[in-house]
Amino acid sequence: MLLRYRLDPNTTYASVVMTDNGSGGDEVAGDGIFSGTIPGQATGTMVAFYAQATDNFSPASTAIFPSDAPARECLVRVGEAQPVGNFPVYRIWMTQATLGTWNNRSKLNNTPLDITFVLGNQRVIYNAQGLYAGSPYIAPGIAARPADVVGTASSCRRMIYFLENGTWCWIGPAGTEAKRPRCRSKWGIGLRTG
Repeated sequence: MLLRYRLDPNTTYASVVMTDNGSGGDEVAGDGIFSGTIPGQATGTMVAFYAQATDNFSPASTAIFPSDAPARECLVRVGEAQPVGNFPVYRIWMTQATLGTWNNRSKLNNTPLDITFVLGNQRVIYNAQGLYAGSPYIAPGIAARPADVVGTASSCRRMIYFLENGTWCWIGPAGTEAKRPRCRSKWGIGLRTG
């Protein structure tokens, strides 16, 4: 089993062998959980990766996660600080290529882009989908970056654990929320994650 990774925006992959023998980062031998360790990287480095498994049959069969990798990848940012406080903190990670696509396409384009959704330090949802909730009526100030305050949505079946319908979004027409939070989960992400 291989863990294939690259340091974004570099497009060249390196490989780490994943083992289930109780060594090299694997906690319990023979438990069916394979582990591999990506070498340490500088703080702020975005690592894109996917897993590849090949069986011992003839002919061999190979499975990849995500199934369409490397078109979609899993992401992790090295050394990202967790803010202190009582409110849940979420992050959206994307590759430089995805950010470039997001910045250069029509802001009314609702085609989902591959992102990684992170909640606090305990939950990561790979291959979530991010997009502008493109409407010139509720978000006339759509800006050049996903980080700007705009109508933004993310949808992913795996988020249902946190969000009943799998969607979080910015609520309301531009300029009407001066005294309310501009971004919230539609069904109470804070209540569900405790």
